[in-house]
Amino acid sequence: MIQDVHSQQSHVWKDDRQEEILATIPQKGGNTALEVVMTHASPDEARVELRYLVWGTGLGWYRQHTLKLDGTTARDLIRALGIVQRRAEHQTVESLAHNVLPFPHARTVSTRQ
Repeated sequence: MIQDVHSQQSHVWKDDRQEEILATIPQKGGNTALEVVMTHASPDEARVELRYLVWGTGLGWYRQHTLKLDGTTARDLIRALGIVQRRAEHQTVESLAHNVLPFPHARTVSTRQ
């Protein structure tokens, strides 16, 4: 089902603005996706849209939510997501360290007579 999303044109003109689909990120379950779109109302005005898409039987893909970001907000979001990524990587490394089982030591056999 996600292939239908990828087959959309990447450059579309709507309401005197150009939009470019930069990425479509499938979510678990396959019936939802996050679409990242760059829109250009003019050569010097670019915005980023995050679109939450849902697959509806009989409808196809449709937008459930759209979040519109100006350039400054998009940069701030990228910075915040970088922090999230670093923390997630740090937690993953630490959780792996806690899941390591110690190697069993050789048992010493007592030879008492």
